[in-house]
Amino acid sequence: MVILLLLLVLWCRHSVPAADWYAQHLYPVISKTLSRIAAPIDISLTEFVVVLLTVIFIARVVKIFRAKEHRGKRIWRAVRRRCTPSRDPRPRTVLRT
Repeated sequence: MVILLLLLVLWCRHSVPAADWYAQHLYPVISKTLSRIAAPIDISLTEFVVVLLTVIFIARVVKIFRAKEHRGKRIWRAVRRRCTPSRDPRPRTVLRT
């Protein structure tokens, strides 16, 4: 679909009759459809998208920092588990196959 739209744009750039046809037939339909979709919303769609992307960006940055903060703790827990002797008095048996 995207490739078709890109081809349409290129075609309209290089052909004046194609650009006139687009302006008279396709653009009014696309414009009215998007206006009907955006009419019930009080803010502009651009503002909504900018705010949404900002919130997503901040949430991801916080998630990355929290993951890095806990990563060091996880490493030390694993080191402690491997280096400290087990409290279980029973000896471990190894199954041989």
